[in-house]
Amino acid sequence: MRLYLDNCLFNRPFDDLEQPRIWFETLSLSFILSLIEFGEAELLHSVMHDIENRRNVDSRRRLWTRACLQRSVTQPFAPDDVTIARADYLRNNGFRFQDAWHLAFAEKMGADYFLTCDDGISKRYSGPMKIVNPTTFISNLR
Repeated sequence: MRLYLDNCLFNRPFDDLEQPRIWFETLSLSFILSLIEFGEAELLHSVMHDIENRRNVDSRRRLWTRACLQRSVTQPFAPDDVTIARADYLRNNGFRFQDAWHLAFAEKMGADYFLTCDDGISKRYSGPMKIVNPTTFISNLR
């Protein structure tokens, strides 16, 4: 199973863990990283991860995200015409710049699941991937 994790999920452990949703999403991330570590899932890595991560002003978050992405099975690549067109289409249909590019790269790499803490993405997206909150993803594993 090929997983593309949105940067917001990598950053979840640094958010307010006193909020139950954030705490559960952080625990879910830990479980997802274990699945990746033990070869039960593949982590996909795009250039958008790196661009967004470099813009993060918090060095702890940057280092953590970079360490997580080192476990990926893919190397970032420059977008081709199809990926650029898909990102433009998504941007023109209400997605923020970063989200449109993450989705376009994830589709191009054949992600089965796009995991995110951003409810807005899953409500607006229609495409080949399943967009899932990490807690829901873990709850539905069999």
